[in-house]
Amino acid sequence: MRTTLLLLCALASAARAEPSPMRPAPVPSSRPPATGTIRHVDAARGADTNDGSAGAPWKTINTAIGKLKAGDTLYLHGGTYFEAVAVTTGGITIRSAPGELATIDGGLPEFQRTPATAWEPLANGEYRSTATYPALSKGPSEQGRGVWITGNFASSMVPLHGYRLVEDLRSKNEYFDFPGDNLAPRAGIYVGPGVWLDRTTHRIHARFAPTTLRSQPVNYAGGDDPRKLALVIGADRIPLSITASHVRIQDLVVRGSATHTVHVDKASHVELDGLTIFGGSPALWVEAAGNFKLVRSTVRGLAAPWSSRAGMKYRGNSPYLVIASSRGAQSHDWELAYNDFVDSHDGLVLDSVRSLRFHHNLVDNFNDDAVYLTFPPRVAPGDDQQYYENVFARANTFS
Repeated sequence: MRTTLLLLCALASAARAEPSPMRPAPVPSSRPPATGTIRHVDAARGADTNDGSAGAPWKTINTAIGKLKAGDTLYLHGGTYFEAVAVTTGGITIRSAPGELATIDGGLPEFQRTPATAWEPLANGEYRSTATYPALSKGPSEQGRGVWITGNFASSMVPLHGYRLVEDLRSKNEYFDFPGDNLAPRAGIYVGPGVWLDRTTHRIHARFAPTTLRSQPVNYAGGDDPRKLALVIGADRIPLSITASHVRIQDLVVRGSATHTVHVDKASHVELDGLTIFGGSPALWVEAAGNFKLVRSTVRGLAAPWSSRAGMKYRGNSPYLVIASSRGAQSHDWELAYNDFVDSHDGLVLDSVRSLRFHHNLVDNFNDDAVYLTFPPRVAPGDDQQYYENVFARANTFS
């Protein structure tokens, strides 16, 4: 009996260490099995020297893609694949195996697998990584604002704040109570549990102090020791990039990036169906793409329950959730339908797409503008932009 009670207490304590999820967790799809040639990848039991059959799966997705042919379907068996996947073979389908759920994670695996040895304590409740990451200091920061890493609690996927100023990470002040420039360091403003990269020592720092603002509907009250928390720490890798045409990606979770989480570049006839994409700056970037579909998916941003517009805009990173880039050739013939776009600072930039159907979507919980439709000169307001049967909540709508 005493052992049972101790176990229950330990489980209760672990549950309190991490905040409650903001949204339902993704689950395996009920999509029917594929037909035709099927190959297999399994991060746990595969080997890249195998032949990709059900009994001898490959281990990594990138190895598998290099061996596929047009018409093939690649099953990803359940588990987490710590890769930067590049889809360069056209005519293929990549999906979770039936009844399973695969996650592509571009982040640093040690903060999920071995958090007890990934961090060391400093003074004042701050922690820093035991390893150094000099490569992270060389890449471009988010929108030039100096946010080099982002993160989430791994179980709940509630976002961590990406700090650009160490004064904010270490501050005990939670109020914007000084006059003048909101971007100035001053005494600092703590805006919730988060991470910061020291570009001098190349170490990641973290602090998980509670928040206490009465103006916030929810405050952080979880654990303060990241050695007891599995964390998704995203850096400068793109977990999923697609540069081939006639590609379908189905029923996957994609996460773990401080830059683009999913990047589609100069590809046509790309369909993303049943994905859960966690931002990312932004979560989804699409450039010069024709006949692009995003359907039955969830795209989630970096706003935690205690995040504010000022905290993200002035004291961290304030990314868009989805960007249809206006650089290069014009994107055309898009459909975004039956999706959830949620929990971010700014929303969707879609004003450069020629011929767009945006329907039956939920756009919810943005602390700035939800959808940008400013219509550059090459896209006129009457140029087949269709928005219908959508729900907008807790956000400004169109900008």
